[in-house]
Parts: sequence; structure tokens; C-alpha cells
Amino acid sequence: MKTIEAQIKNLINNLKTNHQIRAVGLSGDENCLSNPDDGDIDLFVYCSKIPDKNERFNMLSNLSFVNNIHIEKLGGGHWGIGDCCFIQGIEVWILYFTVEETIEELNMILTGDYQWRLDNYFYPLGRLAMWKKMTIFYDPDGVLKYFKDKLSIYPKELAYHVIKFHIEALADNEDLERAVYRKDIFFYHFALELALDHFLQVLFALNNTFFPSRKRSMEYIQGFEIKPMDCENRLTQVILNGGVANTLGESYELWSNLVQDLKLLVHDITI
Repeated sequence: MKTIEAQIKNLINNLKTNHQIRAVGLSGDENCLSNPDDGDIDLFVYCSKIPDKNERFNMLSNLSFVNNIHIEKLGGGHWGIGDCCFIQGIEVWILYFTVEETIEELNMILTGDYQWRLDNYFYPLGRLAMWKKMTIFYDPDGVLKYFKDKLSIYPKELAYHVIKFHIEALADNEDLERAVYRKDIFFYHFALELALDHFLQVLFALNNTFFPSRKRSMEYIQGFEIKPMDCENRLTQVILNGGVANTLGESYELWSNLVQDLKLLVHDITI
């Protein structure tokens, strides 16, 4: 039996035969093919025009190693037109976008139009992180290379918008304080969830890193040069103490000090 890597590359070669497909990339590095972190493989396909359902089905069905094909399991939106299949028991998504709409999306995110997450926890900045690290398998027009070149340096304008938006959001502590007063763990976690996102967005922007999503955030933080002292341990303690009604006050005090230290870093870097 061929390896999963070889079969995915055969699948990509099949996609390349369609003249409307102008680029194919893998979300993540090529090691994801043999050890998919999230149990699936995501192929991003950029087109002059998205092939119709029959064309897309035929590109998958004529490969003997492809099973359980679902055409248009996703009907559009942030994750494009999504077809799904299985190869050696691994779920493979083929996500279709037009080149034109993707370039428009790239430029809108880069100019700071989307500092916050959108529906269903979609992080626009995460799309930038994905493009920057994407493994390119097919790119005759240089579409994906263009994305990578645009993202080689974190734009100062974007960092300014991201930091300003999220630092201002961190100033709103009303829900956290209410939750502490009521010793309401669920309400506290709701408020802390939002606050953590704002905190991480600032921290990533300070380190000129596109925020990918909440996945593996701690791994990124461990490698950052600009961060509050003992940042990882303090964040962990905030969450641990936030799980017990009687220690919500301790969690909130730790959190408030951590946010204050982050604000000092922002001031020192931006003045």
C-alpha cells in the first residue's frame, strides 16, 4: 500500500488537471500528511472559477484509494466550498475558493478590518498564519507565493490596529468582577474566555506573530521574547484558580496583574 503522503500527492495531481484550479496548498507543513495533528488533512484549492459538483466528484471518484466522498459538505463561508473524503481512514477536506475573493480577503485582513473573531470562532488573523506556513504543492501563477511574500513581515499598521482594539477591550472588567462577587464559576469562565482572546491577540501582535487560533497557544508563548514575566505559569494559575468558587478572587487578582504587565509592555514598545 502506498503511504498517505503519496496518495495525497496523487490526489493533488488529479486536481491539477482541471484548468480552473490555479493553486493547491496544505494547511501546515508536509509532516501533517503522515501525522495530522487534528485527525484530518486540509487542502486549500484556489481557482479562477470553482469547478462544478460533477467535476469535483469525478476528480475524487476515479482514484481507487479515495473513500466515502461527500461533495459540498460545506456550502461556502469562511471555509469555502468544502468536499470531504477518506484516505486510509483519515478525513481529507478539499476546500475551494476563488483567487479573486481570496486576494480581497487577504488585503482586508492586512489593513486591520478584522481584529476580532467572527462566526463560529473563525479568526481572520488565523487565515494569515495559515497562508504564511502553508505548504505549496501547486502554484503555477505564483498565487500562494504572493501571499507568503505579503506575509513575510508582520505589517506595522495591522499590529497597531490589533493592539489598540484588544487593549481597549481588556479594560472592560465588569463581567469578571460580577462573576467573582457572585462566586459564579460558569459566568467567570465565559468572561475569562473573551478576555483571554483579547490578551493573546495583543501578545501575539507584540511578537509580530499572526494569531493562528487558540490551538497550541502555550507553545507559541514559550518561544516569545516579549511577554510578561513568568507568563505561562501565571496564565495557568489564572485558569486553575478560576475553576473553584472560593478562589475566583485569587484568579481575578492574578489576571488583573498580568493584564497590567501586558499594558506596560505595550506602552514601552509603542511610545
